[in-house]
Formats: sequence, structure tokens, C-alpha cells
Amino acid sequence: TALMNNYEKELASFKLPNITEDTGKSKTIPDSYKTNNEAEEKALSFASNFKRQYMHLYQDRKPLLLNPTNEYSTAKMICTSIRPTQLKFKQLYDFDQCAQFVADYLTYQFLEKPTEVPQQLTSLTKVLETQEANCFEYSHLLCSLLLGTGYDAYVVSGYASKGVALCDLSRQECPLLAETVDKEVVEKESKPSRYVIRPIRSLESEFKDKVEKKRREAEKKRREAELSKVSGEEEAKDELYGMRVHSWVLVLSGSREVPQSFFLEPTTGQAVPYTDKNYQGIES
Repeated sequence: TALMNNYEKELASFKLPNITEDTGKSKTIPDSYKTNNEAEEKALSFASNFKRQYMHLYQDRKPLLLNPTNEYSTAKMICTSIRPTQLKFKQLYDFDQCAQFVADYLTYQFLEKPTEVPQQLTSLTKVLETQEANCFEYSHLLCSLLLGTGYDAYVVSGYASKGVALCDLSRQECPLLAETVDKEVVEKESKPSRYVIRPIRSLESEFKDKVEKKRREAEKKRREAELSKVSGEEEAKDELYGMRVHSWVLVLSGSREVPQSFFLEPTTGQAVPYTDKNYQGIES
């Protein structure tokens, strides 16, 4: 009985901490997330004035995304959302691995209004914490990582097809089912040597290899034709064709030995040519 009384006294003196949604996190949030300094306020006024003139001169164009609010309802210049960042993981130094990491790490959230740019962009700190993002937040995170590793990358705001805007990959060929392409072996020039062992002569039929290669190429063209036909029929039925707002990343040639400019789709991590018909227009 005495032991039980001691337990009751200890339990009665124990107090639970007040648990709130932002416990321990609000103290670590910098003031710059909630306020603007004098220079930022001046830049915001210039941006608002430019937007008014732009909408007056180009009434048929969508408003530019210059100064959206963050999760604390504070207006911020869009350029401040991009922070060149280099992570310590060397696997993410190449654009393909980096894009695939962003696509796998975050969960895609559709835009509330598919034909309008968002009025609010969550800070990248909050995006990494919640692991949820729309296409614009995807692009800003991926662009920040690419800039940190030396790529000449830019966030693009424009229009995309329904499949791209909704991250619908059902009409694309599964990369796991794609047949591996035969790599041509390039023989390096070397000095002749008396002690080189002659390779064993191949006993496989070259004619059969050529026939099989032609069959694979014909099958690939047939699949591509079927996919383009189905996607064309869906686009004809799409009431918002050419009006679906989307954001992606442009990587220009020159830096990091990139031979040709291309687009990076941040929601899937796929690299596509900048002439891809799924990307229907660019606003900024």
C-alpha cells in the first residue's frame, strides 16, 4: 500500500508538456520568413508596378508570377525561392540522379486552379519538411540543386499537356519494359603487338542479328505510333488544351559539358528535348 501511494504521488506531480502544432519549430524560423526589410519592400513595390503595366499592355496574357506569398502570408520575390545548394551526396551531382531524387522524395500536389499560376509558394524549407509540393515548388527545389552543382538551370512557367500537368504516365512506355539497346563496341587504336591473342571467332549468324534488330525497331515505331494516336485523341477531348499551367526546368548547354539544351520534368525526373510537344508554351 505504501508503495502504491508513492507511485500515485509521483504520477500526480508529473505534468505533460503543452503539445501544439508548431512545438519547438516556431523558435527556429528566421524572421526573414515573416517580414521584409527595406530593400525587399522596395523590390516588391517595383514588381507590383511592373505587373500592373504588364497586365494593361498584354491583357490576353496570364499574370506573371513575381511576388507570391509564402506559408506565413508574407509576399516574397520569386527569385528568393531559388538557393543554389550543393549536397554532400556525390550521387546527386548529375542532373538525372538529382531529378529522380526530387521526383521520388516529394509527393505531387495539383494546382488548385489548373489554368492559373498559384498565388502562394511554400518555402523550400517547409517543402522538404512536409515532402509535398506543386509543380512550381518542385521546379524551384530541383533548380536550386542543379545550380549548386554547376548546371545552367532555369525555372520555366508555361503550359503543358494534360498528361504532364497531372503527372499521368499511363500513356508512356514503361522504362522497365524497354529493350536494351545494343551498344556498338568501338575498338581503340593500339600499337600492333606480336603477343596479341586472336579472339575466338563468333559462330552466331549476322543475318539473324540484323533481322532481329529490324524487328525490334519496327515494334518500337509501332508502339510509339499507338501512343501518339491515343494521346492525340485525349488532347482533342481535353477542354483545357493549351491552358493548363505548369512549371518545369530548363537546362542550357555549355556548363557541365552539356552538349544540348533540354527540359527536365521535376515531377517525374525525366529529361526530354526542348522541342517536346507536351510543353505547349512558355510565359516566363
